[in-house]
Amino acid sequence: MREILFRGKRVDGGGWIYGWLALEDFIIAWSTSDAKAVPMLVDKSTVGQFTGLKDNGGRRIFEGDVLKLPRNDSVIDSIHEVFYHDDSFVTENVLYKNKDTAGKNSLTWVIAKGGVVVGNVHDNPELMGGLEA
Repeated sequence: MREILFRGKRVDGGGWIYGWLALEDFIIAWSTSDAKAVPMLVDKSTVGQFTGLKDNGGRRIFEGDVLKLPRNDSVIDSIHEVFYHDDSFVTENVLYKNKDTAGKNSLTWVIAKGGVVVGNVHDNPELMGGLEA
């Protein structure tokens, strides 16, 4: 069974919080000291679901993460954004995003090709220009 987990950035500037999603403005998080669930207000534009998959370094992949594919014989490094589309998690190469030639790739394909999380669209907007990480 896939782990259902969400993350969002706290509105008080306290960084990322992980837990259940309650409404769209709250993440129910676990306190590390006493294992109690505590609701925390988050910026709803930053909320993303755990895909159930990990990158090649063992890091959990969430919606909004940015993955880098390593260079191979014919292709330079590429940067891919993770998002939910048509009932599945997919990626899109940011260099082709919003263009007629844009193509969505399976997240599992990007992982199989060596993809690793290098940031996310909220903390690292510079990656969305396709810059190397």
